[in-house]
Amino acid sequence: MLRILPCLPALALIAVPAFAGFSGHVPGWRIEPLPAGGGCLASRGLEGGAALRLRLDAGGTTGALHVVTPDWGPLIEGDAYAFLYDLDGEVTEAEGMGSYLDNRPGVLMALASPETVDRLAETQMLRIYFGEAEIVTAELQGGVAAVEAARDCLSAQDG
Repeated sequence: MLRILPCLPALALIAVPAFAGFSGHVPGWRIEPLPAGGGCLASRGLEGGAALRLRLDAGGTTGALHVVTPDWGPLIEGDAYAFLYDLDGEVTEAEGMGSYLDNRPGVLMALASPETVDRLAETQMLRIYFGEAEIVTAELQGGVAAVEAARDCLSAQDG
């Protein structure tokens, strides 16, 4: 089943140090609040300078996935880019917004439903295809724990 997902602004992915109410780490993942509350970030570094950043918005049911890798090639920040992602063999067509993180190109893709967030968390193998090339292959062990920790981070913001 192919599904197009809308884009979200990249500005919401700026990481800040954990506030006094929350500090989290799940093996392979770093969990931290976003500036001014309203969301939390689960991030994971990958080989070759690539990174995954899963943002959960307040409520913990929607957010965005930011995939950063030099293999995107030059992108224009804010432009839309079509790509495919494969979650454990289930391929989905998506669209994301071009962005940069620490001078590395990335694409920000909206996660518009709790089912999408949970499906990503349960994934063991993520592959991203851009054009004809597979540009990211990532084992995502600990994704469920990372999303739970990010939801705990959200609860700490509310408390």
